[in-house]
Amino acid sequence: MSCTTTVHGAGLNTNGCGKLPNEGDYTFPGLATFQDATYLGCPCKRLLLDGIDQGDGYVFHPSAYVVSTTCPQPSTQYDCINGACIPSSTHGTLGLYASLSDCEVNCGFKGCSGQCVSNSDWAQIEGLSKQLKNRNCG
Repeated sequence: MSCTTTVHGAGLNTNGCGKLPNEGDYTFPGLATFQDATYLGCPCKRLLLDGIDQGDGYVFHPSAYVVSTTCPQPSTQYDCINGACIPSSTHGTLGLYASLSDCEVNCGFKGCSGQCVSNSDWAQIEGLSKQLKNRNCG
């Protein structure tokens, strides 16, 4: 999963503890955190991305803070099984619908518009599942 983090702050100047004039919001790839540290004898915050220190080029004034972190969530796909929308991960089915709302439009009272897992296919899935449960995988 690839997160992005926006931080607010300014770097330290190279001759002391003053802020650089470029204070603002900066977005970095990864999960960003800060670690309290000392740079050129001054208190500072060092930027860590996914837990890895990014070096002296990413030293921020102590007032820096994380504004937001965004991590995309994997999308759940659905299948219409016996008139109900079921996540494809529940039974390891195909995931014919990209979202629950797409599935609900085509599933239920109106049927599945030809994209349902048929009763015979479902019976086959259940039968294969039972066979796998009886296997000795050791």
